Amino acid sequence: MLKTLLYAQLFLVCLGIGYLVIFITQNLPGLHGVIHVNRSSGNGTAYRLLDGIPHVHADSLDMSFYTLGFAMSSDRIFQMDKLRRLAQGRLSEILGEPAVNVDKAMRNYGFEHFAKMIYMNMDNKTKGYLQDFSDGINDYPHYFSEGIEYWVLGTKFDKWKPEDSISIYTFMSFFLSESNEVTRDYYFSKLQDEDLIEELLPMHPDKESEISTPVFTDEELKEFKLYKKNAIKEKARSEKRKLFEFIEDNLQGELDLVEEIRKIYSTGTGASNCWAISGEHTKNGKPLLVNDPHLDPSIPSHFYLAELNVNDEYAIGALLPGVPIFVSARTKNIAFGVTTLNADNVDYFEEKIKGDKYLFKGKWEPLEVREEVINIKGKDPITILVRSTHHGPVLDHAGSVVGSVDSAFLHAKTKDPVSISWSGYQYENHFIDEFIDILKFKDMNQVLKSLKNKNGGSFGLCGADSSGNIAFVPHVRYPKRMDKFAGEKGIKPGWTGKYEWQGFEDFSKYPVMINPKKGYVFAANGRITSLNTESGIGSTNPSTARAARINEMLHDLIHVQRKKVDINDMKTMLNDTVDIFAKLKTPLLLKIVEQDGNLEKYIEDKSRLPQIKEWIDQLKSWNYRFDQDLTQPTLFSLWEAYLFDNMFKRQITNPKLRNFVSKKYGHDDFIVKFLEEVSQNPSHFSKYCQSGTKDVKNACVKVVVGGLNFIYEYLVPAGTRFEDQDALFGKWHTVQYNYAPFTNSFLRYFFDRSDSDSGSKHTINVGSIYYEDFAEKGLQSSHTPIYRMVVDFGKDEDNQFCIETGASENILGKYFYYNLHDAHMSMELVPMNFNSLNTSHNKRYSTIRFIYKDWYDQEEERLRLLEENKMNQTSTDTKTDDL
Repeated sequence: MLKTLLYAQLFLVCLGIGYLVIFITQNLPGLHGVIHVNRSSGNGTAYRLLDGIPHVHADSLDMSFYTLGFAMSSDRIFQMDKLRRLAQGRLSEILGEPAVNVDKAMRNYGFEHFAKMIYMNMDNKTKGYLQDFSDGINDYPHYFSEGIEYWVLGTKFDKWKPEDSISIYTFMSFFLSESNEVTRDYYFSKLQDEDLIEELLPMHPDKESEISTPVFTDEELKEFKLYKKNAIKEKARSEKRKLFEFIEDNLQGELDLVEEIRKIYSTGTGASNCWAISGEHTKNGKPLLVNDPHLDPSIPSHFYLAELNVNDEYAIGALLPGVPIFVSARTKNIAFGVTTLNADNVDYFEEKIKGDKYLFKGKWEPLEVREEVINIKGKDPITILVRSTHHGPVLDHAGSVVGSVDSAFLHAKTKDPVSISWSGYQYENHFIDEFIDILKFKDMNQVLKSLKNKNGGSFGLCGADSSGNIAFVPHVRYPKRMDKFAGEKGIKPGWTGKYEWQGFEDFSKYPVMINPKKGYVFAANGRITSLNTESGIGSTNPSTARAARINEMLHDLIHVQRKKVDINDMKTMLNDTVDIFAKLKTPLLLKIVEQDGNLEKYIEDKSRLPQIKEWIDQLKSWNYRFDQDLTQPTLFSLWEAYLFDNMFKRQITNPKLRNFVSKKYGHDDFIVKFLEEVSQNPSHFSKYCQSGTKDVKNACVKVVVGGLNFIYEYLVPAGTRFEDQDALFGKWHTVQYNYAPFTNSFLRYFFDRSDSDSGSKHTINVGSIYYEDFAEKGLQSSHTPIYRMVVDFGKDEDNQFCIETGASENILGKYFYYNLHDAHMSMELVPMNFNSLNTSHNKRYSTIRFIYKDWYDQEEERLRLLEENKMNQTSTDTKTDDL
């Protein structure tokens, strides 16, 4: 009887799933069709080629925004819904109580609140475009199915509003902004050594290793009349650095919060590469531009590919889901790629609060307080109060961010109230205007004029145009500070008035580079200039190995080989896996192991020595590439994981926090210097390499050698024999594309995808490992290129782009859930096919036309009259013949 009942239940489940699949697939958009819409702004068409990427053609901007909204909604409606709910603190409405802490944090940051203010300050024309886009989004679920996700969660899609798009854009800009001051204070509270903090998180160029590669050399600052010797001088802090106390009793809950947010949106430091090459150095004499932003891997992708074409003025590239602007694209005349600038446009202030007032310059000022109601699925709503000073929100519910704002909400929270100032908390925002302008721009000079003193996130743009210009320009509202170093020094006393922003830096002082003598521009999230320029933008950023490698390869191609380059050279660069830091660290690690008999001294199980010595020989012959078919990247990465986890072990007991600093730029410069010192002085730094209660002599040497022992235990579990293929990088370095929020349930077997990956944190072809997650994820690639674009102004058919998964989130659709992955990983990419509505050789997969209803009625009447006239003419002709 029980067996029969189980079979019956299984039959009902299968029947239900079958019904659901049939219902949803029957309500997906048709391959071809006409939709009559009540709009007076002309007609629109959304068609897809076999890659599934939508090409939107319209008679007007209004209709193009509407059609784009409809197409985007058809592909990413649930992802867009998740993003706006995340940004606005409304996830609990669909996910229930587990998302409450995330919602509290987001309400505290106030993205929806500021989005409403920004929308109110927009002109009516811009508001109209956002409303057109919103109408397109809302019309899609009116005609077709919302998707399987809503059925699984038992919820419905809420009407999209213009403020939703602004919330997502504001959220994205915020989490790609940068500040290390709370990181500094947290590590200072643990290590209590200010000089060490300056080594761990370097601001000064003289703290960097030999890879220091700013976007501007000092000679180029002179070339562009930006040089001013020692313009930025560090001012002594007037008060002693405070030893902040951090609340860590609920730390695991806060770390879980970070994991929850990662499931919905990347919390890793935003990164990217871009470069542009003058036509003087290309085969066809026209500029080339390359871009590949990096975020945590996800399915669907964090980017959305589309073309927008209005009367043959077009843009094609990558957009943020839910936002009708391109972040990286090509138009008829210009192309631009985006990087995270990492300019310090965030400050934290300790506040003195008493009741409903806060202290500022000796006076008690009233706090601004707003009430936020959080609706929770299946539970009663809760109400929180969000307090703000003139600096910005007091982080009562979000806490103090350890590391940059992009990293997580709250790894550890100060006991004292802290507020946050961010340059994006400005009511004027021109991001829609900028895009509209971009469609019409003829060259990069017009782009520079458009960006002048406008509010942006914190982005660096590489640009090129059909006239032959190339450029790098920072797009950020950068605070003007009395002390250019103050932003990075730590949490500042907010009541003194000494650290107030003096407005924003004028665009005329920004480090803008156009048509440099060297023939190329580049950016890769690192240092922008030395300290010999006034603005301070990017002058305290550590350099990155990727910037050094890009500069090295471009210089070699152009000035050593004197080669005329093409897109194949650019794709070779995009696929490059040489790690400059591995090249610096590996010989030092081997030197420490082999000197003074350290290997035999610290490896207790001598039976392991033959295999370990074989690995040492392999590392000696390594070319420092992080390729899937090599063993050395695995050995090196495991060695690093052990080293990072065993530094500061006594001072910082939580492994996630101990390893967190390893993801920060500048940390690897510290490691190189640390290894150099230990190789010369075995007792160096020993106090920070101790793990137990009893001190060990030459502790750091023991840790370095112990890393080899750890590799053996990791790769050769007890009772097994080692084979070379056991250490291949492709086996361990995988990339996981998770579909939130289903990735922690059995549904992951339907929604998630995975693959092997190449690269490291420091290679152009990025494949970062988050060592703070090593215990759970091993050598999994946690930060990858999510989008690639190569633009060639001399050969339209060579323009290519791709994202890492597929065009659509719809797993029940026929082709587009994961269809672009192979092209992305193999670096084949896909053609842009811009302005190709009438190109017959591009076979279409689908076409949907949006026709204004009144126009349709008029056209129907016109055709009726035309047919009637034809019949009358035929009748007249017949009578004439009879005569």
